[in-house]
Amino acid sequence: MGGKAKDFLMGNKAVIVPLLILIALPLVQIDIMAFILNLLIVSFMYVCLAQSWNILAGFCGLLSMGHCAFFGLGAYITIMVLNLHLNIVWAILAAAAANMALAYIVGAISVRVKDIFFAMVTLALAQLLYNLSMQWVEVTRGPRGLIMPQIYMMDRQTLFYIALAMTALFVFAIHVIRESRMGTMFVALRENEDLAKSLGVNVAKWKIAASVVSAVMASLVGSYYVLYIRSVQPPAVFTFNVTMKIMIVAFVGGKGTVKGPLLGAVIIILDELIRGWLGGGRYSGLPGIIYGIILALVILFLPNGLISIFRGRRKAA
Repeated sequence: MGGKAKDFLMGNKAVIVPLLILIALPLVQIDIMAFILNLLIVSFMYVCLAQSWNILAGFCGLLSMGHCAFFGLGAYITIMVLNLHLNIVWAILAAAAANMALAYIVGAISVRVKDIFFAMVTLALAQLLYNLSMQWVEVTRGPRGLIMPQIYMMDRQTLFYIALAMTALFVFAIHVIRESRMGTMFVALRENEDLAKSLGVNVAKWKIAASVVSAVMASLVGSYYVLYIRSVQPPAVFTFNVTMKIMIVAFVGGKGTVKGPLLGAVIIILDELIRGWLGGGRYSGLPGIIYGIILALVILFLPNGLISIFRGRRKAA
């Protein structure tokens, strides 16, 4: 694994300098540093979620319209376990285990339904969890949500470094998966599932594997979300708005690519800046309109995402 990490860094030298800058960034003492760190943390979370979504939609061609289900379940299970005053590691593992079970079901469903039907099933799943978290007041406290015990709270700088490390780990993991036999099987399913099946590929096995890997990654982000926000409410994790942002990051950066979601983070940064500038009130819906327009423009003029610009430059050179 160490050799693969070294090869990855040597093959992507352009990321070394930005990574070093990000590592040193919290040490800079300026008035707006807290805002900058919060902005980057939110961006890192959506990059990681987009990477997890990429496993299903980008590599396997399984369009998940309810990816927030894995993210939200991870957040809820984590905070529930923390409220039992158990170790945070156990909370993360419990959330991952719950998501693995849910992902197995989703993977089994993906074998029977395809395309828009699979998308609708995942959307319905997210809506089911939303309604459950809203109505099961005895466990989830409904719309009031759950609050994390203070003993687990961390300072912003620590949370930033955790988010940065998680993002780096996710990008490397996606790279390893894409270059492995697993990644080859995933892409084979996306390109021609019937042909792959005729060649002896176990379609059910690899679809379930994709669902499980994707869900566990999203669950880890959900666990981190609880540590960062220190609470969780159904509208914050189980709505289509969350899934839409995940999809936009992947599409704008480059769906099905390792580095695409990193570039797609620009849409989250833009969204957060506009929201901070406008605040609430009558213009609160404007950011959604703006990044919706950006998404439409990217699909029309850069269907392969922003990553295609850099690929085109390399080919031209």
